[in-house]
Amino acid sequence: MVGGITNSATVECVNTIVAANTDPSGAADVGGTFISQGYNLIGITNGAFGFVSASNDLLNVEAHLEPLADNGGPTLTHLPLPASPAIHAGSTTNLPATDQRGFPRIFNGRADIGAAELQVWWPIVTTLSATNTVMHGEVNPKGSHTFTWFEYGLTTAYGAGTEMTHLAGDPDATHGIDSSPPDLLPWMTYHYRAGASNRAGRVYGSDQTFTMPALVTDPPSLSELPDLVLAQGDSTLVWFTAEPAGVDVEVVCNNPVLLPDGSLVIGNSSLGITPDPNHSGSAQISVTAGNGMQSDRQTFTLTVVPVDPSQLLNLEPQTVSNGTWRLRAYDDGTASANYVVEYRPDLSPTSTWSTAANVVDLGGGEYEVDLGLTPGDAGFYRIKGFRMLQGGFDSAETSAEEGSGAAGVVVVFNSIFTGTLDYTWADETGTTHAGSVEVDGTTAVIPLPAAFLDDDAGIGQLEHLVLVLDAGTGGLQTGDTESRVTIEENDADWQGMIETDGGRLGFTLTMLQDSGGFNGRIQSEGFGFFPTNALVQLAFAEESFTAVATNIPLPVFEDDPEQHFINYLDLRMDAANSPGETNVGPDRIEGEATLVVKVPGQPYLDAAQTGPFVLFRPPTAASSNEVPLYPVP
Repeated sequence: MVGGITNSATVECVNTIVAANTDPSGAADVGGTFISQGYNLIGITNGAFGFVSASNDLLNVEAHLEPLADNGGPTLTHLPLPASPAIHAGSTTNLPATDQRGFPRIFNGRADIGAAELQVWWPIVTTLSATNTVMHGEVNPKGSHTFTWFEYGLTTAYGAGTEMTHLAGDPDATHGIDSSPPDLLPWMTYHYRAGASNRAGRVYGSDQTFTMPALVTDPPSLSELPDLVLAQGDSTLVWFTAEPAGVDVEVVCNNPVLLPDGSLVIGNSSLGITPDPNHSGSAQISVTAGNGMQSDRQTFTLTVVPVDPSQLLNLEPQTVSNGTWRLRAYDDGTASANYVVEYRPDLSPTSTWSTAANVVDLGGGEYEVDLGLTPGDAGFYRIKGFRMLQGGFDSAETSAEEGSGAAGVVVVFNSIFTGTLDYTWADETGTTHAGSVEVDGTTAVIPLPAAFLDDDAGIGQLEHLVLVLDAGTGGLQTGDTESRVTIEENDADWQGMIETDGGRLGFTLTMLQDSGGFNGRIQSEGFGFFPTNALVQLAFAEESFTAVATNIPLPVFEDDPEQHFINYLDLRMDAANSPGETNVGPDRIEGEATLVVKVPGQPYLDAAQTGPFVLFRPPTAASSNEVPLYPVP
C-alpha cells in the first residue's frame, strides 16, 4: 500500500507533484514503475522506480504546499508556499497554455511543478549608492507581498544581512529601503546589495561599496592646571576635568626624587600630590587625557619651598667673664659644622652683616667673642650656617623617550642649594648645548635640549648625550659631575607576522607618535607581502590596538599571464586585553587580522580571510637605522 499512486501498468509523469499523502502503514507517496519525463516532485519514493534526479526530478523532498483551497478555476487546488522547491522548477516546453485553473501555464518566463501556476511577478530591485554608512535601495513588489533586506560584507561573498522588512504588494509602486548595519569596522570598505523575495523567488540588485570612516570620537580635553607652590612637607589635591567621560588619564613628572613612586595618585578628576618631605625644589608634572588616537596634555610646575635654614639654628649666648661672651649654636641635625659669626652695628637699611674679627672658634659649634676688641660690645652678633654642599646626579645612566612632555636629569644636593647652576650637554658629534637653572631646594632638574626631543622620523636610532655640571654660584662642591642620557626614538619599529591560509606573512610596522596621536607605515623586504610603504591608521591605547592599511598594491606575478595585474589589499589588525589575558603590551601585541584582497573591476574575485597576528618590539639598535626583519642564518 502507498498513500498516493500505485501503478501496475504504464504511467508517464511530467511537471507532476505527488507528495504529502497519508497512509496508516506510513508507506511511500508512489509505488510501482513509472516513466519519468522529468520535472516531477515526489515526496517519498520508497518502492517506486523510474524517477531519477538526472531528469530534473526532485525526489524525497517536502513539497511545502498550501492547504487545498479555491484558488480560482473549476476545482480546488494546492498553491505552493514561498519555500516550496516546486516554484520555477518545472519544464517550459510541451506545456498546455493554461494550468488547471485556466491561468497562464508559463508566468514571468518560468513554470512551476504542479497543477497550479503562481501568478506572481518577481520584484524589481535596485541597489543605490550609500550615504555615509547608510545603504539605500529601491524595490517594486509588483503586486505581491514582498520581503526586502540588504546583504553586506568585505567581499562580494557578503556573509551578513540585515533584518527583513515587509512591503505591501502595491502594483507598480517603488519603495525606498534603507539600513545602517551595526558593528562595522572603521576604515574598511564594504560591499552590499539589496535583496527582495516573494512567492516568485529571490532577486538581488547590483553590488555597491562604501568605506567606513575613522572612529568618530570627541577629541579629549583637559581643564587648565595652574602652577602650584607647596611648603616642604605639605601635600595637596588638584582637581581637573577630563572629557569625554571614559578617556584614559595618565600623569608623569620629570623629578622622581622630589616625587618618587606613589607620590602622584591619579583619579577620575583629581590628582593627589605628596612630595618627599626630605626634599625641595621644582618639578614639571604632565597630565594627559587620551583615547588612543588623540590626546590633550596640560603641564604645570610644582615648586616645593625649602624650610628656611635660619629656623633650624638656635643661638645661646653665655657670659664667660667681663668683656667675653661665649656663643653656642644648636641645629636640628641637618646643618653642617661650617658656621661663621657675623656682626652688624645696627639694623638700619644701610647697615650690613660682615664676618666678625673678634671671634675664636672653639669647635663643636662654640665660639668666644672678645668684646674688648673691634667691633666691640655695641651692635649685633649672629651665627650663620655656611653649608659646603655636595651635588650629584640621581643616576649616572638615564634614558628618555623622544617627544616626551616631561624629561630631564635630576641633580640632588645634600642640603638646600640656592643660586644658579650651569650645565653643558654634548652629543656624539661634539655639538654642545649650554644653559643654566635657578635652584632653591635640594633638587634641580636639568632639561634635555629640545633639539633632541623633536621627532626626526629616524628609525631604530638612539641618541647619546653627556651632561656636565658647572658649580656656578651658591657654594657648591660637586659630587658626580657627568651623567649619560640615552634618548630613544618613539617611532618604534615592530616586527610582525600574520598566519594566513597561504602561509605566514612577515612585515615591519613603524609607529610614529606626534603630540599623543599615532600614525604609521607598514612594509616588508624580500619575504613578506607589502613591497612598498603603506600608510597605517592607528588607534593604540593601554588596553586595545587597531591598525588599518587600505589599498596596498600587491606584487604582480610576472611569470603568470593570467595573474599579470595589480591586486590590492585591505588589512586590519585588532587586539584587546581581557580579564586575565594581556594581548596588548609595551613590547608585544597579538590579536586577529582581517585581510581583503581586491581585484579592480572584478569584485566577484575579491576574497577575505582572517588569521592571528603577532607584533614584537625588538630592542632598539644603537648603531644602525635598520632592525632586521629576520636574522641572517
